[in-house]
Amino acid sequence: MLHETLHTVVAVYREKIMAFSRKYGLMGFADREKMIEFGYMVDDSDESITHVIEECFVRATSVVLANKSDERLLAHAAYGCDGVPLIASFFKSMRPTVKDMGTFIDAVLLNIAEEKQVL
Repeated sequence: MLHETLHTVVAVYREKIMAFSRKYGLMGFADREKMIEFGYMVDDSDESITHVIEECFVRATSVVLANKSDERLLAHAAYGCDGVPLIASFFKSMRPTVKDMGTFIDAVLLNIAEEKQVL
C-alpha cells in the first residue's frame, strides 16, 4: 500500500522527471534491457523512460520509509533499478516530506545529471 501511495506523490513531479529523461535518458537510474524484460518499459519512449525513473523513486522511498534493510535496496538494483540505492541515500539524508518532495527529486536528478556530464 505504501508503494502504491508513493506513486501518487511522485507522479506530481512527472513533468520534471520527463524533462530530465528527454535530456539524459534512463542512464543512472535503470538497466534498459532488464526493464523491458520485466515489463516496466514497453519501448524507448519518453513515457516509458519516465515511468521507470518514477518507479526507482517509489521503490527507494518505500524501502526507506518501511525501514527495510540496505540489502533490499541492493536487490532492487540487482533487478535493474540501478538508481535505487542512490535515491535512498538522498532520501535518508534529506528526509523530505510531501511538501518538499520536489526539492528531493531535484537534488537526485541534478546529481545524476552532473555525473553524466563528468563521464
